[in-house]
Amino acid sequence: CLQKMEYRKSWTTPAPMLSEKNRILRIEWGKKNEKVQWCHAVFADEASFWLRSGKIRMWIKGNQKAIQPTTKHSPKLHIWAAFSGMGTFPLCFFRRNMDANFFFNIMEWHLLEQAQVFH
Repeated sequence: CLQKMEYRKSWTTPAPMLSEKNRILRIEWGKKNEKVQWCHAVFADEASFWLRSGKIRMWIKGNQKAIQPTTKHSPKLHIWAAFSGMGTFPLCFFRRNMDANFFFNIMEWHLLEQAQVFH
């Protein structure tokens, strides 16, 4: 039995593969920028999490259909995060779609305020 061999069922997570060309380009970029004082740089990113994946396993019997009611657009939560050599910035959780104005507000509320604390 696979469970006795310590296997378990799991959903897959899609992840883009890094091509050999891009791997080489990243290494070259890193070597070229080795002497940059990265403690003065801020690294930021955002991610979206769908609150209902639509993937549900269920047991059915005979001719029953496995139906799960859904909505057209699943609710999602966005998270913005940043860090630097000086420390981490507060997480920003939001549900609306990101646009230029909202991005500017995040920079102002989270990035600039915390940068002042660091100095």
